[in-house]
Parts: sequence; C-alpha cells; structure tokens
Amino acid sequence: MISRAELATAILRELDSDYARICGGGFAEVADEWQEHCKTIGRQVTIQIGERRIRGRAESLDDDGALLLRTDHGRLERITGGDVTLEK
Repeated sequence: MISRAELATAILRELDSDYARICGGGFAEVADEWQEHCKTIGRQVTIQIGERRIRGRAESLDDDGALLLRTDHGRLERITGGDVTLEK
C-alpha cells in the first residue's frame, strides 16, 4: 500500500515537471498528452457554468487547453471552466 505522503509527492513532482515543460515552451506537447488521456473527448457531456448549462459532444482541446464542445444545436463552444458530467 502506498502512503498518502508518497502519492502526494509523486503527483507534485509530475505537476512541477509539466509546469516546467509548459514554461519552457512545451505547452503543445503537454496538451497532446492531456488530450490523449482525456476521457471526455468524443463523449456527450453536460457542462454547468454557474447558472448556464450546455450539452453537446466534447470534440477536442484547442491550442490554449480549452475544451471545444459541439453543442446539440451545432455551435462550437470554447469552454475554459465548469463542472462536466458525462452522459450515459
């Protein structure tokens, strides 16, 4: 069993490494890795942003890391924050 302290240390090391890569101009590489592991891409989702609720298909991430969502009405929305729920 791994200790919480060891887990926290490993997570912080990875975050620090990724942050250094981003600061060194490697955002695109980090974003590609993020998108590769993102379970949201290609799925139907609902995103709650304050009182606003948006439904659609998560298509990809843009060059700044924002989620690109194709709404049920066909519009492409750029999402930079909110609570995401995967649809079944």
